[in-house]
Amino acid sequence: MLLIGAGLTALDMLVALRAQGHQSTVQVVARRGRWPAVHGPADNPTYPNFYAELADEHTVAGVLRQVRHHVALASAQGIDWRPVLDALRPDLSRIWAGWPLAEQARFLRHLAGRWAQLRHRIAPAGLLCWLIWKRAGSCKPAPAGPWRFCALVKTCA
Repeated sequence: MLLIGAGLTALDMLVALRAQGHQSTVQVVARRGRWPAVHGPADNPTYPNFYAELADEHTVAGVLRQVRHHVALASAQGIDWRPVLDALRPDLSRIWAGWPLAEQARFLRHLAGRWAQLRHRIAPAGLLCWLIWKRAGSCKPAPAGPWRFCALVKTCA
């Protein structure tokens, strides 16, 4: 079996396959071969919105610097990175709209994959299922460009 992409939909497919009793290996190919991050604890404290500090930032580097600063501040308070990113969710479209096209392109080139991995997170049930598949050696994620993908399709056919 071949799944294209290692996002939340792929995890939903693994959960469904497991529920249907699927036993054979599942090859997962994705551009970067990374799964989404895991949700934090349900009792994770919130972090205050800090969009006001980003409103005048018109570069990806400037926004990233501020986000990293707030992740460090949160960490010093015993708060992990997830609530810091969650605090910005209401303002993501404003941050994006504030960047010139060249900065938007820079973000897409360098950070979009990592951002998607951190923002779209695995629920506990999906994580458990993925760990079961991984420990059994039945789920094999791999980064794949077009040539690797074509080779995998021939292998799975």
